[in-house]
Amino acid sequence: MPTVLTPWTPTGSCKYLTQKDVLEHVRSSTLGLATNLVTEQAEMMDRIDPAWGRRFRSGGMDATQTSQPCGRDPLERLAWIADTWRDQDPYTHLAFFRGKDVSAEQIALLHGADPEQIAAGMRLSDLRGLEGSGRDYSEIAWESCCFGQAGDWVFLMYHETPPAFRADHGALSRLGVTETVGLNATSAKAIYSFHYTRDGRSVDDGGGTLELIWYEEGRAPYYRGGRLDFLNQAIRRAELDHPELIDTFDLYFHALDDALGLQLPQQDIQDSTVRAALWARSNSGRR
Repeated sequence: MPTVLTPWTPTGSCKYLTQKDVLEHVRSSTLGLATNLVTEQAEMMDRIDPAWGRRFRSGGMDATQTSQPCGRDPLERLAWIADTWRDQDPYTHLAFFRGKDVSAEQIALLHGADPEQIAAGMRLSDLRGLEGSGRDYSEIAWESCCFGQAGDWVFLMYHETPPAFRADHGALSRLGVTETVGLNATSAKAIYSFHYTRDGRSVDDGGGTLELIWYEEGRAPYYRGGRLDFLNQAIRRAELDHPELIDTFDLYFHALDDALGLQLPQQDIQDSTVRAALWARSNSGRR
């Protein structure tokens, strides 16, 4: 455990530590050690001031808030896909839609999926079967989507949507959608972004789109006390509950699962039984 710092005065003027000073000291002192850095930070905060420790452990401004430990596999519902998603597998865009009686088929149609293939119940395995028709599957994947329902959310996975099919707030609202979450990966540029809307309005702190590459373990990625502070709390809970997760994308995705209930059906996707369709323009041969 690093030694607790005390006020230091190199020139006769006393310098008092802030929480940021303590965090920087703990990070540098534990560099290279096989320890849970976040736990080390929490324990240091406790020793300096119990109120600091409570605030740090909560991950937000409310130091009195308590939450129960996770107690389950952190990768089982959403975070299982975090690793391959960074390499654009299976798709670059993971979109989620929640509301009353939201239909996965209607969401897919709204974004441009082929109606006949939707009606026929096409699966991802059927798309893969098209590879023998003179087209490479990598090309087919960029002209298709997968979709379904997982928990309270409808999900839609794709690379690009046809320009003529842009789902705006009005169209989504008519389908009953009240919340959306968008996770976008541009691996060639190492840009991974998160966007959350509620009732057609972006839920953020005015800082624009968050690039997930900025998230660093032990530090809150969002403004404390802001509109996304609930995610700060979920991320800190994930860090403390699962020190075995050394990948920040795994931690972030688990926090999204915990805070918003986002899920993706691992077995259906891996077995290629998830619903799928080509975009209508691609299936008709138009470009």
